[in-house]
Amino acid sequence: GKNKIFSLFLSLLEFMAHLHTMPLIKFVTRDVIGAVIYFPAWWYTKGLEQTGNWCLLKLRGASETFSFGVWIKNLFVPMYGQYDIAGRIISFFMRFFMIIIYTIIMMFLFLGLLILFVSWVVAPIFIGYMFFMHLIGLIGN
Repeated sequence: GKNKIFSLFLSLLEFMAHLHTMPLIKFVTRDVIGAVIYFPAWWYTKGLEQTGNWCLLKLRGASETFSFGVWIKNLFVPMYGQYDIAGRIISFFMRFFMIIIYTIIMMFLFLGLLILFVSWVVAPIFIGYMFFMHLIGLIGN
């Protein structure tokens, strides 16, 4: 009675476990372990390239937004058609001041993007180092 049904149920569970074990083993070996092995290769090749391109794109975009070429080209051109000496002096110093301000902003942007890029390179190494140091600390205790 009950033992036969229980035995049949256990056999069915064993069969189902066997069916699901093979895809699970395949998933773990190919997908999970493969992704762990592929991750550093992607991070330091394609990921690094994409991060560098993104940083350069942001820098170029900011440069275009500030229109450095236009400011420099028109440095000695009076603003608003004011060709008198006061208009020329005010226009020169106004543009010169804006070029300095935009240059300072670009330097900070460049520094921030450089920190981001270097962080991209260093982050996995730092995280791996900290992980293993904590693991050694746990094993040692």
